[in-house]
Amino acid sequence: MNNVPVVHSSDIEHRRLIAQLANQLIPVIKTVTLTLTSTTTTVTDEQMGEDRTVLLIPTNSNAASENIHLSSKLNGSFVLTHASAGTTRNYDYIIIG
Repeated sequence: MNNVPVVHSSDIEHRRLIAQLANQLIPVIKTVTLTLTSTTTTVTDEQMGEDRTVLLIPTNSNAASENIHLSSKLNGSFVLTHASAGTTRNYDYIIIG
């Protein structure tokens, strides 16, 4: 995440930088469905960064009983590792940090 200087020579550019930073901080709830018959699911999200965190909220009973963990954090994506299954497992997620 970029730091915004306290003082900037251009008021327009300063407001743009502040708005850009604010938009990165506002959590947006998104949805992911785990990949069927696979042990990993890659989620592409431009807000993800190596220094950010993902919160998962199961939204169906199959997801609620899943043993899942965040195995990789990259700029622009993250990877979830889970058991292989033939059932649909849905989660809401937010990226914070």
